[in-house]
Amino acid sequence: MKAFADAGPVVLAHGSKLSADDFPDAPDNFTLASHVPQLQVLERSRVFITHGGMNSTQEAIANGVPMVVVPQMMEQEMTARRVAELGLGVHVPPEEATAERLAEAVSIVDTPAYRDRVAAMRAASLAAGGAARAADLLLQAATS
Repeated sequence: MKAFADAGPVVLAHGSKLSADDFPDAPDNFTLASHVPQLQVLERSRVFITHGGMNSTQEAIANGVPMVVVPQMMEQEMTARRVAELGLGVHVPPEEATAERLAEAVSIVDTPAYRDRVAAMRAASLAAGGAARAADLLLQAATS
């Protein structure tokens, strides 16, 4: 919250173990909720700070939103590294996730260069044919 108190609107999904009451000093620009309709939020987002789960990562790409990935487990660590490698976002290890580092990472990915790379990945993903194409390839492989 310290990193983004002076930013535009911020949506924070805090999970079911906490409540908005656990954040009594939340800045006015923050919307706090245990869960949010992530796809609807991503449709209107400039940057997505995420743990780097594959579902969240794919949803960010599908919506053309650059990411700041702060992984919480090994699988997410690998995703974070790949996101950074492809220029789709920035990887911030959890131990480096200070207010200053998060603000810096958001300012880095909130640029046309990152948005353009995510848009290109989105286009490539759409061109690949999605689940229907994957099912066709699996059926072809099974019958060959």
